[in-house]
Amino acid sequence: MRRGPTLRRAAGRLFRNHAGAAALEFAIVAPLLFASVLGTFEAGHAIYEQNHLGAAVAAGARVVTVKGAADDTAIRAAIEAKFSDAQQEKLAITLTEETISGQTFKKIVVSYDYDLLVNFGHAFSGFALTATRYAPAL
Repeated sequence: MRRGPTLRRAAGRLFRNHAGAAALEFAIVAPLLFASVLGTFEAGHAIYEQNHLGAAVAAGARVVTVKGAADDTAIRAAIEAKFSDAQQEKLAITLTEETISGQTFKKIVVSYDYDLLVNFGHAFSGFALTATRYAPAL
């Protein structure tokens, strides 16, 4: 009389069967792969925006050098010209004068609310990028 497969034989067949192994491996590796690819895009875009912000602050510093430190509207216009209308809503421009070692400088601080390409909800949807430049006030 032959009985059904024993537990040992059933387990042996299960471990020898490799059907679906590739799908399981992909399910384990895919989130890591996608996270690293999206993270690379996100970091690259944030670095691009930081460089863009630095160029805008440099444009403001050039206006200080050419037109003088008293023309705040021209400084703001030069900075805002580097951004689209939608991006200008996310800008915060602060213009102050500081004296360092007896020399007066115009301090230009621009903050930009950077939104992540992949939105993670209200808890973490972006962060602030900031660039600062000092230009000698003539």
